[in-house]
Amino acid sequence: INWISFLPTLSFCLMASAQCVTGGDIEYEVIRRLNAAKLVVILGTKTYGQAGTVKFSSKEELCFIVNEEKPFFLIKMCDRFEDPTTRFRLPDTTSYFQWEKGTPLPANLVAELEAKYSRCL
Repeated sequence: INWISFLPTLSFCLMASAQCVTGGDIEYEVIRRLNAAKLVVILGTKTYGQAGTVKFSSKEELCFIVNEEKPFFLIKMCDRFEDPTTRFRLPDTTSYFQWEKGTPLPANLVAELEAKYSRCL
């Protein structure tokens, strides 16, 4: 896979946040990118999927991903999700790649991500 053409097709909400102008509609940007993504990469921290302090959070992102049946690659960055709804939507039987906080990037993470993306084409 050509990484230059591969990376833009991934939907990273952080990229949408960074590119949304002050006062812009972050919800619109994130949803637009999730909708267009061939593969969504979920960075599953312990608080992923919880309702935030505003009306749009990773809870709504996860609902959209699951409801739209978007292919995703879960990088689980915790032992257990705090939110029971997240645990329901992303149970331990869900395929995931473990990456513990504070540890170096696992050597095979990129290869696993590339393989999953190839299956989505």
